[in-house]
Amino acid sequence: MLRFVIVFYRPFGLLLWGQQEIDIFIAGCHNLTVKKKVGYAALGFLPLTTIWLWLTNRPLSTRFGDYQSVAYSLGQISGLVGVTLFALVLFLNTRAKILEEAFDGLNKVFPIHHNLGKITFFLILVHPGSFVLYYLLQGISRVVDFIFGFKSLAFWAGPVALGILTVIIIITLWVRIPYHIWRFIHQFIGVAFAAAAYHFIILGSDMAGGGWLRSHMLLMVGIGIGSYFYRTVLGLILVRKYQYLVENISWLNKQTLELVLKPKGVRIKFEPGQFVFIKLATQGLIEEQHPFSIISAPDENNLRLAIKILGDFTGKLPDTPIETPVKIEGPYGKFCQRSSKKRQIWIAGGIGVSPMIGMMSAISPKKKIDFYYSVPHKSEAIYLDKIRQQVSNVFKFKLWESEKEGRLTARNISKLSKNIKECLIYMCGPIPMMEDLKSQFEELGVARDSIKSEEFKLVP
Repeated sequence: MLRFVIVFYRPFGLLLWGQQEIDIFIAGCHNLTVKKKVGYAALGFLPLTTIWLWLTNRPLSTRFGDYQSVAYSLGQISGLVGVTLFALVLFLNTRAKILEEAFDGLNKVFPIHHNLGKITFFLILVHPGSFVLYYLLQGISRVVDFIFGFKSLAFWAGPVALGILTVIIIITLWVRIPYHIWRFIHQFIGVAFAAAAYHFIILGSDMAGGGWLRSHMLLMVGIGIGSYFYRTVLGLILVRKYQYLVENISWLNKQTLELVLKPKGVRIKFEPGQFVFIKLATQGLIEEQHPFSIISAPDENNLRLAIKILGDFTGKLPDTPIETPVKIEGPYGKFCQRSSKKRQIWIAGGIGVSPMIGMMSAISPKKKIDFYYSVPHKSEAIYLDKIRQQVSNVFKFKLWESEKEGRLTARNISKLSKNIKECLIYMCGPIPMMEDLKSQFEELGVARDSIKSEEFKLVP
């Protein structure tokens, strides 16, 4: 994909930066590929290209000559960039393997997808608001005509897209509803994108003349619609699902259970520390798909998952009958890096210990690992016996009970572990805890690239 983007957009880069600058940019992109972060470059490059092509499509004097033209121009560019980001939001939702490489793990994509959706919604709100301001500068009657006057189907496609997006954003951010209802409503995001695309392709004055801007925006439309169909329709065929059966369900503590699944056919292959999406074909759960870290070792026949009871989906799991069919999608995640020779520090909070249980099975005896497991009270810790069985020359284990010892901090860890600046730090737990620890470690001089975290949050 990176090569395609570079080839397609090279003429724009040459217009904007010149030969030397675009060569530096391409070299930087290839370097980012090695570092697994090229996705961030693409996310910035595509909307910036939209802005550049719009700016060069007409003389700037016609866009910013007076207050009215400024308001009109703001409406145009907010709409075009909003649709560009909208397409990227849909692409980030595909779970395509390329996203794993581009963002160093699919779990990193979820918060980007979430935040990019907010920015998209804001820009699409600015789009009609700017046009209202444009007509307001001409008089109230012009505003009334703009809002209530007879318009074409292409015009009304815009408000339809905005209305659907508004409902989805409000439900996602502020309304707590059952996941299967949220998921059903969220499917209409494809309708919103199609309506927005039809609106600006037919009505956009800058699109009418053809040229590079039109080609670029049609490409964005293709990416958006293609991504939506890949995830919703083609995904039923193209995205592989492994067939498993529920073999056993047991409680690890009052809030957490272990789900054991046996393969019905081909067994999934995975790396330690990865996660999968599961869908149970039983009443009330058939439409729900959720991610969980894998506890079992790669060479085990069965798949074991530790699941904390938190919501509607997980709340129904204890009553799931044995032999219930389960569809597995994955594996995903790039949390574990077995090739690294650095000494490691593992930090788990609550159920965040799950990927580390799987990682323990693949640790070389030559490794040196300091393992910190933070829970409010010992009774909330899971797999303690299994962890302590692994404590040897490889592991130095510390169970941190926050009710007795206070919150676990980077300074606490630096007092117990030597030379933390030279360590590779793995963290998995509540997102606020991890963000807080990341900042603390950076203050102590630990490079951010040396801190690896596993977090995903599909729905607020």
